[in-house]
This record gives sequence, structure tokens and C-alpha cells, in this order.
Amino acid sequence: MHYRRLGRSGLKVSEISFGTWITFGNQIEEQVANDLIHTAYDAGVNFFDTADVYANGRSEEVLGKAIRDLPRPALVISSKVFWPTMPGPNGRGLSRKHITESVHASLRRLARITSTCTSATATTRTRPSKRWCAPCPT
Repeated sequence: MHYRRLGRSGLKVSEISFGTWITFGNQIEEQVANDLIHTAYDAGVNFFDTADVYANGRSEEVLGKAIRDLPRPALVISSKVFWPTMPGPNGRGLSRKHITESVHASLRRLARITSTCTSATATTRTRPSKRWCAPCPT
């Protein structure tokens, strides 16, 4: 497996990341998801991607269970925020409140103390398109 630097973060991530968008939490059994994650890790994949809205958070839960027995320092886990995940006017978007609430909820679902990074990509009337990756608060 080849690895590349992730922006200016100093992280080295596998050129292939493992995403959980469509399948985890909806279309495949947890054991299959676990087997896929472990096969990817054994092949050198260290970068796993998910989002708080994938399968209404279920994708993060399945990923969290699958990586439970893998060495945490070897993994780079990313999640995304923006889309509605809670009721009310602050339940979506890129406000400090929504980002903080979403990060903490994602960490609970991932059953992790910390996440490597959270990213957002969005264009709204009040904000131009922007993509960033930052360490999560501990």
C-alpha cells in the first residue's frame, strides 16, 4: 500500500480509503462489514471514512464495532458534518454548535475517545464552498 500526506495535518493516509456510505447500517450484515474492514486493514488501508448522516448514524456504529480490536494509533478515521442530524434551526450546517454536537455524537457512535479528523464540504448562501480537516476536540 502507498501512503500520502493529508494536507498539512502531518498524517499519512493510505491512497485507498474505505468508505461506509451506502452499505454500512443498511445493506450488509455487521459481520460482513467487520470482515471487509479487517480485510482492508490487512491490505494496508489505514484511512476509514464515514459521516453522521450515513444510515442515520448507524454506519458509524457499525464501523466503531468493526475497528474495536484494531490498534487505534494505526487508524485514521474521518467523519463529516453539515446535513441535518438533529431538530431545530441549529441541527444542520457549519455553525460551531452543530459541528461540536455532531463531533461528540459521532464519537459516541464510533465508541471512540477521539477521532482523527472531522471534515465539512458545503456551499451555503452564507458561506462559500470550503473543505477542511481538523483534529477533533478531546
